[in-house]
Amino acid sequence: MKTKRKTYTAYFMELLVVVLGITIAFTLDNYASNSKLDREEKLYKEALISDLEKDIASLDSARESSKKVIALTGELFNFMYTDAPIKRYTRAHVTSTYTTPYFYSNNGTYQSLINSGDLKVLSSFELRQELVTLYNVHYAEVSRADEFIKDLVTVQVYPYILSEIAFHPIEDRIIDSSPLKTNQAVNLLGSFYNLMSARNIEYGELIEDCKRVKKIIEDTL
Repeated sequence: MKTKRKTYTAYFMELLVVVLGITIAFTLDNYASNSKLDREEKLYKEALISDLEKDIASLDSARESSKKVIALTGELFNFMYTDAPIKRYTRAHVTSTYTTPYFYSNNGTYQSLINSGDLKVLSSFELRQELVTLYNVHYAEVSRADEFIKDLVTVQVYPYILSEIAFHPIEDRIIDSSPLKTNQAVNLLGSFYNLMSARNIEYGELIEDCKRVKKIIEDTL
C-alpha cells in the first residue's frame, strides 16, 4: 500500500513539474511576444514623430515661400489699378505665379502601417483615430488645394503668360502691362491670389494639427 502511495506521489510530482514547465514556457513566450510588440510600437511611434517633424518644417517653408508669392501678386494688382509705370512690373511679379511652392508629405510610416495591416500595433485607440483623421482628412484637404492651384497655374496661368507677356531683353521688367489688364488676366490672377491665400491658411492649420498629434505620440512613449 505504501509503495502504491509512493508511486502516486511520484506521478503527481512529475505531472506538477510538467505543468509548471509548460506554464513557465507560455509565460516566457508571451513575455517575449509582448516585448517584441512593445519594441515594434516604439519604433513606429518614433518614425511617425520623425515624419511629422519633417512635414511641419516642409509646411512652414512652403507657407513662407507662398507669402512672398501672394505679396508679389498683390503688388501686381496694385500696379495694375494705379497705373504704375512699366518699370515697376519686374519679372518676379509675373513669373512668381508659376513658381508656386507645394507641400509634399512624408507619410511613409503611416502608409506602411496601413498597407501592412499593422495599425493596431499602436495600442492607443485615440492615437489610431487621430492618425486616420490627420492623414485621410486634413492631409487630403491640403492635397486637393495644392492640386487645384497646380491645375490653374499649369493649364491657364502659365500658357497665358507665355503667349501674352513680353519680357524686356535687358532690364528686369516686362515691356507692356496691357495684357495683364484684360478680363481674362484679372480673373486668372484674382483666382490665383484668392486660392493661394486660402491655401496658406490651410497650411497653418495643418501645421497645428501635426504638432498636436506629435504631442499625443510623445506622451505615449
